[in-house]
Amino acid sequence: MPLVEDLPPPAALALLEKNLGFQVATPEVPMMTWEEVVKAGVPLAKVPNLAIRRSSMDSPALNIFIASDAKNPDELIASLEPIKANIVMLDAGKTKISETAFPVISGFANLEELRLQETSTTDKDVAKLAPLRKLAKINLNGTEVTDRSVQFLTKFPNLVQFAAWDTTISPVAAKTFVTTRFPENKKRRVQEEISALEAKLADA
Repeated sequence: MPLVEDLPPPAALALLEKNLGFQVATPEVPMMTWEEVVKAGVPLAKVPNLAIRRSSMDSPALNIFIASDAKNPDELIASLEPIKANIVMLDAGKTKISETAFPVISGFANLEELRLQETSTTDKDVAKLAPLRKLAKINLNGTEVTDRSVQFLTKFPNLVQFAAWDTTISPVAAKTFVTTRFPENKKRRVQEEISALEAKLADA
């Protein structure tokens, strides 16, 4: 239903979140300006096995790459705290990332893409990513996730790409994810709108 008045009180939102299994509304975390990022990122400029790249020349958003042979990727991820608001992509694939890093990653509020392929990531780790409401892509190829992760990830509102090759995730669970992303009733409504527009154009 469209909201035409004030949002529900905190108690009502808390009840919704408890029953839905995810946060209904997450406070927006504004990004720093590029000048602020440069200043905050000075201590990270020459850290071994850590690469920080600007996502585009006209944006302060950041892509983070952690080398697969990094001795302690958890510490590298923790060191990103000063610039976390600007991180939109984190590549920790093929690293020795542990469960310790996931609460930190969950604080990267503007994260849109997360690469964890060929790591020891489990269902419990994935569950800790609940606050990432902007997450659109996640790579879990070659990890220890199961169908439980699929059930959890279907609740992420913006997730449209979920890679899980070489895991124990079943075809049934994979199909469930696809249908929740693109349910038949939604496709039908879109088709009806297209047909209506075509009819309108034909009458013009």
